[in-house]
Amino acid sequence: MGLFRMLFSYLMRNEQLINKLADTKPIRRSAQFVAYLLLKSKTYGIPMPFNYEKWIKRLETFTETYKQKLKEVEEKMKKNSPK
Repeated sequence: MGLFRMLFSYLMRNEQLINKLADTKPIRRSAQFVAYLLLKSKTYGIPMPFNYEKWIKRLETFTETYKQKLKEVEEKMKKNSPK
């Protein structure tokens, strides 16, 4: 859980990073999709339950994947860097 706190505190303090991320197409599309689902669920009277356990598992999977990709990029940079 310490990693999540550090990540979120870094994101909260770095406004430029948040703006850059918000301008990316995947973030915009996912926000549009979530807004669409919320509006449709309210229209039909379907409550959308929020499963915290599932969200935490997805967040953990995301952080693991992020770490792996970061290590891969670092290794590629080390291999391709001029000596």
